[in-house]
Amino acid sequence: MSEIRSDVFEKCREINSLLNSGNEKDARNELIKMLDFLQEKDIPYNSLVNHLIREVGLFPYFDEKQADWMDSLACEMFRADVGFEKSVILHREQSLVLKRLLAGESVAVSAPTSFGKSFIIDAYIKLKQPQNVVILVPTIALMDETRRRLYKSFSRDYEIITQSDSDIGEKNIFIFPPERALTFKNVIQDIDIFIIDEFYKASVQFDPDRAPSLIKCLLQFSNKANQRYFLAPNISCLEDNPFTQGMSFYYTDFNTVYLNSKNYYPQINVAPDQKAKFLFDILKENPGKTLVYAGTFTEIGKLKDSYLSSGINRNSSELLDSFSKWLSDNYQPIWYLSDLAKRGIGMHNGRLHRSLAQIQIKLFEERTNGLNDLISTSSIIEGVNTEAKNVIIWKNKIGSRNLNFFTYKNIMGRSGRMFKHFVGNVFLLDKTPEEESVQLSLKLPQDSIFDPALLDSSKFSAEEIEDATLIQREIESEIGQESFSSVKDDFYFSDVKKKSVKYIITDLKDKPTKWNGLGYLNSDNPSEWDFCLKNILYLMHSIGDRDAVEKVAAFIEILPWNWTKTIPEILDMLSEYDFSIDNFFELEKKVTYNFVQFFTLFNHLQKSILDSGVDISPFIAKMKTVFLPPVVLQMEEFGLPRMISRKIHNAGLINFEDKELTSKKVIEQFISIGKERICQINTLDSFDKYVVDFFYDGIAIK
Repeated sequence: MSEIRSDVFEKCREINSLLNSGNEKDARNELIKMLDFLQEKDIPYNSLVNHLIREVGLFPYFDEKQADWMDSLACEMFRADVGFEKSVILHREQSLVLKRLLAGESVAVSAPTSFGKSFIIDAYIKLKQPQNVVILVPTIALMDETRRRLYKSFSRDYEIITQSDSDIGEKNIFIFPPERALTFKNVIQDIDIFIIDEFYKASVQFDPDRAPSLIKCLLQFSNKANQRYFLAPNISCLEDNPFTQGMSFYYTDFNTVYLNSKNYYPQINVAPDQKAKFLFDILKENPGKTLVYAGTFTEIGKLKDSYLSSGINRNSSELLDSFSKWLSDNYQPIWYLSDLAKRGIGMHNGRLHRSLAQIQIKLFEERTNGLNDLISTSSIIEGVNTEAKNVIIWKNKIGSRNLNFFTYKNIMGRSGRMFKHFVGNVFLLDKTPEEESVQLSLKLPQDSIFDPALLDSSKFSAEEIEDATLIQREIESEIGQESFSSVKDDFYFSDVKKKSVKYIITDLKDKPTKWNGLGYLNSDNPSEWDFCLKNILYLMHSIGDRDAVEKVAAFIEILPWNWTKTIPEILDMLSEYDFSIDNFFELEKKVTYNFVQFFTLFNHLQKSILDSGVDISPFIAKMKTVFLPPVVLQMEEFGLPRMISRKIHNAGLINFEDKELTSKKVIEQFISIGKERICQINTLDSFDKYVVDFFYDGIAIK
């Protein structure tokens, strides 16, 4: 022990020398590695270690029991109240950002993934007590994580709003992905602070699919906000642009964990057939929680095959056995995820039901009896916090594109976590992008429709405004200004593409008789939908061939049984089309978003051009909830799967088919009934009850 203490003293002297030479970053990294060593050996900090923690600004890691009075006093100056009678100690850079926000400044911050931005938001709300807070997040998964955190701290004083049917209170915290936020653009008028998490997604260079919606939110909400706070990782420079005018840009590389990176690609490049062996050798040598970044759905398929054929077992427990059986019973009797789960391996991607993705994150956070590995696409890197000590980058892809340096760094940042792992390990099994300085450029995306009233000529050039309003003028010329005015909000909400608009208009005008019987889509008999449903699907550019249209149409026509039948039963009904559970997830997600947007666009245009008096909005509304009772789909965002909602409904405790039921009302019913009464339902199995417990943890009582 004395030898270890001597080594610690020498390391402290080395760190102090780095500080004296002005090299704080290296000093901080060496200190974090030393803290990891002390934690591993269960050695308490001494006053010298505490002093170095203070010097590098890592106050959250301070050991108050071993501190002298000067260090303790300094530490107390960085303590902040974050709600629900809870205080935390901020590190130096967090405190600097918080002070700027409390002074009323609007700030765009670029900081490492391990920075701890959530504490700043929580402390700001507690100290400033704003009336209306709008927080935009990139995904539903991050929306739920943020809601759960803020609900526990602030639900006594604020309405925490994530659903479109929620009632607005005197004080509100709105948490939305951009597409949902736009439905509130006429509801939210006064904003005290407008927060965008992962705001780099407003740039088409980083996220061409989501950028239009986020740019629309910037146009809609920025002028209503007294203050703005935008956050992103790894941005070295923010170019001048109309969307962040009046904001100061603050860059910091202040890290709270150390990343230990090992590159195996040179060896794998020589022997690519050995790639899986490298993976499993790494897993055997590094037993901690591990994220395996697959990059694409195809690579997820390859990885799950490699895992299953290898026979590797990453963890076993009674909980995982019950989860495995639950997956087989509720999704597909023979499903690879069920086989993976019993070995301690999960899978996270954007197609999964939202509740199932959340449940796996919960299992991944279990210290001993949960999932040990999580195979993922980019869905896990978009702000969702995990307990991963290790990250393995299997493929240098994000969808069909190669990873850029920015996204690569973002993935690496998922290893290690403040207060959990001082050191994160990153293992590279594919070619790494070349290092580059990342500049963020924000512009109006082309080929998307914008409200001209929001395009301030003092901020945008005449050419930019001309391009942004081109689609509107083309639609107005086809359907008339009056007709367009009556539906323009729906157009601005949608990511309308010029090509789609022209294609639909041409078809409606050239072949009007083709759309006779369109009103049958509002029928309760799916067999009457077939002709017009397929005609609309043919118009969608994402569906090009007849076999694909037949398969998608069959899926939509079976959805009216989504509430009354189980998913395995629905898959049996679709057996002639060779449907897997992965097909089910993929198409259900497309129906709720892509298809709904296209059908809504088609409906507006056909009402103006055909003038038949037919309105298929009732059919579209059912598509939007995949023919489930609306609150059932909403509860999936809260972590409660539809099959458990059905059991609760069948037990007579909550009537999910009540058309007056809103998300707020059903949450109130859940709280009134109580977790214990729900868990007494005799049809709930042991894992159902585990999920119910997780669900109740996210609806903390006010």
